[in-house]
Amino acid sequence: MMASMKRAGSGPKKEGWRRVRTLMFAPPVVLITIATIAFLVAMLVGLPAALRTMGIHTNRSVAAFLLGFFIAAFLGVIWYFAAVVTGGASSFMGASAERWTERELLALGPAWRLFHNLVFQEGPQDNPWQVDIDHVAVGPYGVLVVESKYVSRSLDLSAIRLVKSVRYATDQATSNSGRITALLHRDAPDAPVVPIVVFWGRLVKHPVHAVRKVDAVRVVSGNDASRWRPLIETTTRMSSQSIDLISEKIARYASNHPAC
Repeated sequence: MMASMKRAGSGPKKEGWRRVRTLMFAPPVVLITIATIAFLVAMLVGLPAALRTMGIHTNRSVAAFLLGFFIAAFLGVIWYFAAVVTGGASSFMGASAERWTERELLALGPAWRLFHNLVFQEGPQDNPWQVDIDHVAVGPYGVLVVESKYVSRSLDLSAIRLVKSVRYATDQATSNSGRITALLHRDAPDAPVVPIVVFWGRLVKHPVHAVRKVDAVRVVSGNDASRWRPLIETTTRMSSQSIDLISEKIARYASNHPAC
């Protein structure tokens, strides 16, 4: 199985770290961090000396351990605060969801070619923005354009009325499948392009029939891969020659359009 040079989840992971760094290295946070560490050092260094003047002897190794523990705990709290406030935590969970989806796509077998984090530029040339496609899998079933989503709340993918987050995800998958279709229109205009959204989360309830279709988009639960993945494995729509042709086209595009 050929894969792109990009790792699944690299896009949201990079964004998560960028957000956390932005807050952690903001001048007020840096000053508070330095002041707090200085206070801890002064307290845990000065306290044993004060106790010795009263005839109470303490173990230096214990004081050093406590100093390291409190500093590490403080920095951990700052990191957690930055991740939550900036939305970095959501980006990190999104990266995890992409890695989990990659694992399920790899299980499709050697006939498939995988690409991750394909970047497309949209908008005017003087003010463009970047659109990221989580995964593209090319194989006998067709060209799968896959979006990975992690949700922490309860989500029933069989519900009659879909929540906004599901609708947003299916609209995103539809737009991304259009981008892949446009990319392939010269070399493989008849290639079956299939948009898929994979939802991950402990409280996600899978569709009754493993796959739910929302317009042209397949919506599935990542934890239910044992039911929906065989539907892909057992269907053949493209020849090996078409798979190679499309994979080469996407690989060239990926190498010429790295993430900013």
